[in-house]
Amino acid sequence: LKNPIVRRLVDVCASYVFARGVEVTTNDEKANETLKEFFERNKRILGQNALVAHERTKDTDGNLFFVFFADRESKGLVSLRTIDATEIADIVCDPDDSDTPWFYRRVWESREFDATTGATAVMAREAWYPAIDYEPDLKPKTINAIEVMWDQPVLHRKCGAVAKWHFGCPRIYPM
Repeated sequence: LKNPIVRRLVDVCASYVFARGVEVTTNDEKANETLKEFFERNKRILGQNALVAHERTKDTDGNLFFVFFADRESKGLVSLRTIDATEIADIVCDPDDSDTPWFYRRVWESREFDATTGATAVMAREAWYPAIDYEPDLKPKTINAIEVMWDQPVLHRKCGAVAKWHFGCPRIYPM
């Protein structure tokens, strides 16, 4: 990150990959409307500038964690955010298949702001998130007294990983 040549390489590669953005379409007009609405609502995460930043993150962090928030009570719309890779403390996989993640344990600090006093309090937080395609028959509300966020599944995009590593390795690490 501090080497200007490496930094320039990361910036040029990221801009090259998403220089013109991304367009997703289908022949089904109704599906196109759904896709358009999804990408428009989530342009903070899936817009051109965000995609360039995510491509940089793959080089510097080796991991992207996307979390999906479904509006199950109203219209069923899905919003998308990311979790910083430094907040993912553990990945639990199927014991019979280490390529199949089940849960992501997130540990982070939440800054609570009191608008009345102007004070900020830092709260230690922890939660489990299921992998996006993990649908067990039994869904515990907690694991070791820590809440499981069943309505917020995670999609992990890792790159630069070696064999059965659970986490990715930054592509610039060899430099």
